[in-house]
Amino acid sequence: MYHYFKYSLFVLCMTCKLFLFGTDLKEVSNFGSNPGNLKLFTFNDSLAKNKAIVLVLHGCVQNADKIEELSDWKKAALKNDFVVFYPQQKIINNASNCFNFFFESDINKNGECLSIYQMMRYAIDTLKIDSTRIFLYGASAGACMSEVGCANYPWLMNTAAICAGIPYRTVTGAKTVNLL
Repeated sequence: MYHYFKYSLFVLCMTCKLFLFGTDLKEVSNFGSNPGNLKLFTFNDSLAKNKAIVLVLHGCVQNADKIEELSDWKKAALKNDFVVFYPQQKIINNASNCFNFFFESDINKNGECLSIYQMMRYAIDTLKIDSTRIFLYGASAGACMSEVGCANYPWLMNTAAICAGIPYRTVTGAKTVNLL
């Protein structure tokens, strides 16, 4: 009986948290052909015209909600009036939920790199964000994928914050998977 009560209380608390606070992240599926098969979540994208944007890329074993919880970009976006995009890996692409910054098929203006570019084009063309104020923030594998974006589309990026990433193209190929 005690375990049932404890479990019920936990479920009630989690339901209340989601109901009262929600995630506030909105999924967007129509940002392009998405050759890298990524997800996109956005925050503060209504009335985005002429706003800056920060793309926040998560690390391994994380997702959009987790990197938001750890970094609190939503609070900064509300305070400073900018848009936040959260590209998210899918387990089907990488069992550790890491961005594939080490596969040629995902980093040379194709695959996941092209999907992230399409997210930026969606922000520019559809939401009308300020194309001179595009910023990247990445943690771990997200940091490495931020470097991939900067290397492939330097004219589009204003600045990138690389947190716990390794230098661009330090490792490539399937052997890299053993390091993750």
